[in-house]
Amino acid sequence: MTMKFNNETVGVCAEIAIADVYGIPVDSDFRWRGDEDIIDSLKNPIKKAFESEELSAPVEYVGESQNEIDFIQESGETLSVKTNQKWEGRTCPQKVGQSTYNTFAKNLLLEAKKSPEKNKSLIEQLKNCPEDTRGKIEHYKDTVYYFPHKVIPIMIANLLNCDNLAHITNVVRENKEPTGRPRIRVIKKSDVKGFKRDDFSFTSEREDWDESITIKYKGWSVVNAQAHKKRKGTKLRFNEGALEILLGQ
Repeated sequence: MTMKFNNETVGVCAEIAIADVYGIPVDSDFRWRGDEDIIDSLKNPIKKAFESEELSAPVEYVGESQNEIDFIQESGETLSVKTNQKWEGRTCPQKVGQSTYNTFAKNLLLEAKKSPEKNKSLIEQLKNCPEDTRGKIEHYKDTVYYFPHKVIPIMIANLLNCDNLAHITNVVRENKEPTGRPRIRVIKKSDVKGFKRDDFSFTSEREDWDESITIKYKGWSVVNAQAHKKRKGTKLRFNEGALEILLGQ
């Protein structure tokens, strides 16, 4: 290890591995943030997965400055990389995935207004966010519970803000050594279909939701929603395999 290991390390290693496979130069300071053993363990699996998906070759790395997009592809398409250290992992979309209650309501309203006709009911809900902390928590829960068919398309749009998403999991063991068996899934951007509220269910009733609840789509667990009382923050994250279920891929 050249640096202290954290969740970001795995993401850095994945991006460097992709760059190395396709002969793309990366800054030496950025490479220093990675781990060579993990990088090497990812190269062949990434190459095989990308070839299997007939993915256009990445030709330019643009992700060093926390850009939403990590690579430009030969076809002109864009590629982003998401990673989880272990096999099962949740994926957090930008803007609405993890934030304070104020930021969640603000960002979700901005995103909803991009399609005002489609999101009329959600926009009205978000306009009435209370000022007190307890009220904000209940408002967040109401928004997620009663409008999953409106919230989830916005989550998808903010995760698939690129043409192709490479989701890499099972990268390291508990001791932070490479597993040698990473799982690599390529999710291609497609039009988000309209969802019906009746297709969604929850693992508990609204009044029984304390801190964590799971949203199900046609019986499949797709999103974990958390409302933290002490940290005054929210989490909305896709479960493993949720995007394929929601997008029908």
